[in-house]
Amino acid sequence: MNSDRRKETHVYRLRLSDFSIERIKTTGNGPIGCTYSYHAKLETIKDRKMIKTTLKDHQSYRLDIETAQWTRMKK
Repeated sequence: MNSDRRKETHVYRLRLSDFSIERIKTTGNGPIGCTYSYHAKLETIKDRKMIKTTLKDHQSYRLDIETAQWTRMKK
């Protein structure tokens, strides 16, 4: 499937104990389509680990690592 036609962004977890990879089901308002050109940063907000992703068009999203929930950030 062409990544530009995806309805969600796939998220995977690497387990360092055995190097297995699993797909994580996410919820919320996350990036859609191709994310080939982006910047990601680990952040801690109110004692929660988040991954902030900024796409090529400067739109940003946060993924809560515990809940696997996306939040779209305002520009």
